[in-house]
Amino acid sequence: MARVRRLRSFLPDRNLYSAGALIAAVMASAFFVAILLSPGAWQWWNAVAVHGNEQSGVVSYTYRGHNYSLDDTNSMATRTRTVYLNPDDPSAAVLNIEVARISDSVITGGLYLVALGFLVAAVRRRRTRDRRSRGDHSDRFGGGIDPEFVQRIISSRTDRPSRG
Repeated sequence: MARVRRLRSFLPDRNLYSAGALIAAVMASAFFVAILLSPGAWQWWNAVAVHGNEQSGVVSYTYRGHNYSLDDTNSMATRTRTVYLNPDDPSAAVLNIEVARISDSVITGGLYLVALGFLVAAVRRRRTRDRRSRGDHSDRFGGGIDPEFVQRIISSRTDRPSRG
């Protein structure tokens, strides 16, 4: 129960914005942990791109003076290809990691940005509510008619003689 109280004191307000920030942060953290724990996924973040030559579905590439080859079963073309390899194990290379890298970045980073946006909205809402409860309206414009102006109008109305 003490953990829940600490969490509530950390959040700026107990509203939907704070709940949205918390949910988005938990989801982003879960995606990040999943990336870290997935077999072989994190090793591709420091991948090195080398140029290889494809001929009839076999891509040959060279890394630090050693020759390697990789099968591309979906292609029978003769062309140059980009091969991505982990510097620790250059024999285990792949032909395309950009989609996975970009999608992991967008999903995880996007959820952290959503959490940040919800947190900023919650903080702004709380500050606005606190300012209104204190009665501090000095920075507001258009909050109504100035009381002195109203008194002048009332006094000018009562000072006139009535026609009748």
